Formats: sequence, structure tokens, C-alpha cells
Amino acid sequence: MAIIHTHSLPPGPGAARQARAAFSPFLERLELAPDVRDGFLLAMSELVTNLSNHPVPLPESIRVTLSRTRGAWLLEIADNGPPFAAFESISNKNFELDELRECGMGIQLVRERFPDCRYLPAPEAADGWNHMELRRPIGTTLQCKPEVLVVDDDPVLLKVLDGYLRAEFTVVGLNSVDAALAHLERGSTALIISDIHMPGTNGYDFRRQIHKTSNTADIPFILLTGSNSDADLQTAVNLSIDDFLTKPVDKRQLIATIRRVLKRSIDVRNQIGDRLDAEITSALEPQFSEPPQGFSAATAFQAAAPGGGDLLIERRLEDGHLVVLADVMGHGEQAKFFAHALNGFVYGAVQGLSTRLSPGTLLNALSDLFHTDRVLSKSLATALVLVIDRRGGITMSAAGHPPPFLVHADRLETIDVGGPLLGLMKDAPYSEQQMQITSGERLVLYTDGVSEAGRNILDDPADLLGVSVEDALASSDEEIASGMIQAARWRSPSELEDDATVIVLRRNND
Repeated sequence: MAIIHTHSLPPGPGAARQARAAFSPFLERLELAPDVRDGFLLAMSELVTNLSNHPVPLPESIRVTLSRTRGAWLLEIADNGPPFAAFESISNKNFELDELRECGMGIQLVRERFPDCRYLPAPEAADGWNHMELRRPIGTTLQCKPEVLVVDDDPVLLKVLDGYLRAEFTVVGLNSVDAALAHLERGSTALIISDIHMPGTNGYDFRRQIHKTSNTADIPFILLTGSNSDADLQTAVNLSIDDFLTKPVDKRQLIATIRRVLKRSIDVRNQIGDRLDAEITSALEPQFSEPPQGFSAATAFQAAAPGGGDLLIERRLEDGHLVVLADVMGHGEQAKFFAHALNGFVYGAVQGLSTRLSPGTLLNALSDLFHTDRVLSKSLATALVLVIDRRGGITMSAAGHPPPFLVHADRLETIDVGGPLLGLMKDAPYSEQQMQITSGERLVLYTDGVSEAGRNILDDPADLLGVSVEDALASSDEEIASGMIQAARWRSPSELEDDATVIVLRRNND
């Protein structure tokens, strides 16, 4: 889990306003869809207001946390007061919305926007606080129906085609090419149907214009005409359109044509994406060119079917070794592209720096790049930075990354190191932790494709390993690395949703 922001506040008349002010900048930075952003702010206000007015006695403190897991946003409202029966009704699926409205606390508004919610009262929570958790899957606000843009100067035909297609597609009907070009700037159109003969710009010129623009050139295009002349057909063929239909249009033929053209477009994109993803995944596969001096390294990596952005960067320093394990949020070739960009930025950031490189300083510089750079500002990333000296000393900083752990001779120990995601804020503070690795001890690093496999968020080393502590202590480095990947796959109901990387660094005998 990557914590975006957490804020503690006392209950009171201004608590809801204070919570909204604390989280609004972060929600804006994440570029959430407006309804998701407003839904979180509304739920936050309602829940904090209730905790400030109704429990007896009131809690001493309220803690609000926004996190991102693989596939979902998570808003958690925790308090150290008594369990609140009204909140239990939110997550009780047997309560109807009408019943919730009767309580007069605005609770039904929360339930309507967040059907996936859970209330964990203090007696059931490990930390002794009450927890209200609201989960919103990432991408749920994207429209489910593909958008079909129909361009024709005949208003009757626009209404007819809307009636034909609205059950299966989102239909946008416009009567001019100029209006269509303006609409295409929104970037939501899956397919275009255009008349040929229209006042002003005709369908042929419309096709030529969008073919010249990179963000619209690959949108499937169907020409529609009232004539069936050979000249029209030949011109259409020369424009590399996807199909050509004549009026009057048969409904079944139209829908079948749209389905076929869309499927063909998706298949072509998937083939290109799969090939690109395979090439980039291979180039980015985490592996050491040489392990840090005095250490051996074992790595295991599993590329997710949708893709991901795991990245290992290592560089020998004059007095040690730099290791950066990063995970760019996202899927497929987009995440791989940002991973490549991050790779270049990291190498550029360390060029010319002192050999006594500070992990916290490097993370701060990278976070500022994510916050301000035109390319990297479109993404977020977790990262773990280690500077390892030749005597086995390690200085470590983390940016929203899962905590590493040590394998001692007789126990497992989690290393508590944390900091905000890269790009979440400018001038982000990153603390540093120092430790000494003795001969035979092993440090295990991993990405959240391992810890969040199957939507189960794990940070206990024994759970991540999937074996008993005794078996883990007796395992080889390679068995630990590959075993954690295998355990992640077992926890996943199907394919891994994100790249999974494990690195085991063993301190060799002096």
C-alpha cells in the first residue's frame, strides 16, 4: 500500500473543514476524476462531522488517511473514541438506503458513493482504534460504453443513428467537422462515423485532418454517403478508412460493422502493445551487472500480464554502491515508458554528485522532478534507495516503498523506513536510516507487486515468504527470491496485476 497523505485532528466544529483543506491539494495533484475527488471530500466531511458531534464520549483524535493500493483508492477515517453504531450501519449490507436516510446524519450519501466500505470497531482492530474504510476501484469512472462520434449535417439522421446505437455505445452527434474536431480534443472517442458531402469541410478533408494529428490518427473511421459512385469508393480507399457505408443504413449492418472495426482496432493495438511491452520488459528486467562489493545478489522477477514499471538501477561508487529499486505506478507500455524515463533521470541525477551520495537527497531531487517535469509529472512512483559501503554499512531512504526486511541467523526483522511517493509534493522530506549488515545476514528488497498480490496487503516477512520462519532461515538466497514470487502468484486469483521483483543481498564473509 502507498500512503498518499495522513492527517490527525481533534473533533470539533471546524474539523471537517480542516480535513478538506488538508487533503484537497493531494487530491488535485493525483488528477482524479471530479466525481471521485468530490466523493472523497464529501465522505470525509460527513464522517468527520459525525465523529465530532455524535459519539458519547467524543474521541480525542481523528486520523484521516488516503492510500493507493493496486487497483483501488482507499480512504480511512480512524478515531480513538467508543465504537459508533451509526457507522456500523454503513457497512451493513442489510441496511437499505432509505433506513440510512432516516438517521439524518448524511450517512446514506457515503453509502451511495462507496458501496465497498467496512467499519472495524476498536475491539476488532489491532491498534485499538475504530476504522472506517472506503474503497474506490481505480478507473471505475471511465465510461463503460465506447464513444461513437457521428458527424452529419442531417439532424434527422443524427437522431436515427443515436436511436440505433445508444443501447451499446455512447453516441455523440455533431453537425459539422469544426465541432467534431473540437470534440476530439477531449480524447474520448473510440470510433468516428462521418458523412462525405457536408457544407464547408467534407468527410474526405475531415479524414485527412485527423490523420495528420498523432492523437487522432489511429481512431477507426467509417465514411457514410448517400451515393454509391465508384469515385467516392476509390477516394475512400485511398484515405485508408476502415469501412464505407451507404444510406439508408441498416441497423444490424451498422452495429455489426462498428463491432468488427472496433475489434480489429483493439486487436492491432494489443499486438503492438504486447510486442512493445515484451521488448521494454526485457530491457528493464531487474538484475545486477555486478553486486555491491562484499555482497552477493539473487534476484527474481515476474512481469505481470498487463505490464508494470519495476526498475532496478545500480551504480558502483568510489566508496561503495548505489542501489535504487523503483516501481512506477500504472500498467502496460505507459508504465514502461515512465520507467525508462525514470531510469534516465536517476543516472542523470547521480552524475557529478559526490561519491558520498545521500539517499534522502537523491529521493528529494527525484520527487521534485516528478512534481515539475513535463513527462514524469504524469505519473507517481515508489522507490527505495540504498548506498552500501564496502564495510557492509547501509544508508537507506524510501518513497512510499514496501519495507525491506533482514534475515538474521535466528529471526526475521522488518526495516521501518518510509516517506511520501515520488512526485506527491515539492521539497518532500525523506529521512535516512543507517544499519550494519554482518557476515551471513541477508537484506530482502521487494516491490508492491509482491506485497499486494491478490489485493491482500502484506508486510510481515513470514507471510511474504509463504513458509515458516524456520524454513525461511534455512532457505538459500535464490529460494527466498523465487519463493516470494511464487507465494505472490499463489495469493493472486489469476495473473499478477503488477510486476513483482525480489532482491536478496547477502553480506559475504570478510
